[in-house]
Amino acid sequence: MVPHSKAIKLAQLDKINSEISVLRDGKAWTIPDRFGETVEIQFERPLPNGTLLTSPCNARLLSAMQWSLRGAWSDDGSTCLVGEAKVLRNIQLSQYAWIYWIVDHGHECLETVETWEILKYIESASRGFDVLLDSRTKVWDALIRLEKSGVVTKHLSTNTILKEANLPAQSGGARLPGARLAIKEFRSGAKSPSSQWAAPTTAWSTLFNRGRAILLLNQLCRPDDTRLTFDPEDEVSKAIASAKTKKDGRTRLIPMKAALRLMEHAALWVLNIAPALLEFRTKLIEIDGRASTMTEKRANEERQDLLDLLNKHLSWALPLPLVFRNRNGTRGLWVRSAFVRMLPAAAFVSVGALSGRRDTELRHLRRGACSGTEETGYWLQSYIAKTLKSDDHTPCSRLVVAAVQVLEQNASFGAIEGASSDYLFDLPRYGGRRQLSWPVVDDCFGRW
Repeated sequence: MVPHSKAIKLAQLDKINSEISVLRDGKAWTIPDRFGETVEIQFERPLPNGTLLTSPCNARLLSAMQWSLRGAWSDDGSTCLVGEAKVLRNIQLSQYAWIYWIVDHGHECLETVETWEILKYIESASRGFDVLLDSRTKVWDALIRLEKSGVVTKHLSTNTILKEANLPAQSGGARLPGARLAIKEFRSGAKSPSSQWAAPTTAWSTLFNRGRAILLLNQLCRPDDTRLTFDPEDEVSKAIASAKTKKDGRTRLIPMKAALRLMEHAALWVLNIAPALLEFRTKLIEIDGRASTMTEKRANEERQDLLDLLNKHLSWALPLPLVFRNRNGTRGLWVRSAFVRMLPAAAFVSVGALSGRRDTELRHLRRGACSGTEETGYWLQSYIAKTLKSDDHTPCSRLVVAAVQVLEQNASFGAIEGASSDYLFDLPRYGGRRQLSWPVVDDCFGRW
């Protein structure tokens, strides 16, 4: 169920889109506001890991920011939250600072941030951008790195040094007086940045606006998941199971309540659970890569600690914790089952229900099936087997795009040696089996 206030904003997007001009493949916007000014909003900004906000690996963060800004913008300011383009640009700058901070603290998406980390961020924000971005340390490290590589740093501009440190370099770092002072200290021969440097205090109104920017980013870019329940024992799963068979040559319909619950659960998995699972798998692979340097006991402890963190993060969504093995009476959802059964089943339901594609057409969806942007709209490419007998492009929703991306990311971990496929629903299996397999989608419905 979309909240009423959010529904109003979504209904206005056509009007809003006509006012926002997208430049350089989405790397900037220009917005004429009601005061007759045209303001440019820049998205191609550096992040602490050496990438740009507009880099493909940060697409989820950029999409979240742009969606929240569109949801907040209105050229008359009557029903939306912002009516002045300069204010929207300031919100975007505050959101960029927040995204920079969470990436600097090991996050790849908004969903993994805890409430206490938001409080820690606001505390850092109270002492200015230099503290918020840790700019003095980053500049110092960058200067040392440059000198070790043989660069004469005294001839470098402030902008060049800030870029080397992966810091915003617009206007020569005007918002980073501490970073500029650190450059001056380094050139004067100091051994380290001065600890006596006094960070400026930030007004309460500024902190309020930065907190408001975070609130907009988290509220307007995320799905409304307040009513997505998860109860695999209720009557809905039984109703779905009863709809599998045909009667008198006709396909039986799923009852309305069951269909809605099915879509809710599929959306929950695609939008909330799957991203956390995929991030968990990445970190699990990192542990496996270091396993040879530690004892088996220590490696298993690290794996279990990682799983415990995931269960804590998903405790609101799952009725039972995820487990590596169902042994000694342990109740839980098997991690292996989550990846090869539940996740693809959720994507299957989301794409199938919202695109109208047949079962066989879904099975033959390939990587790169979705194209388009938030501004131009999204398209799903699929082979229409019954009528066209050729590929076709169908307009699709953001949920379909998210489901396809989940399948692509799941497959990106690599197929088993000797088996490969371009098809999204041909999944690599566990246990040394080299063949690829179609997930048993029907079997997952009752497990939701």
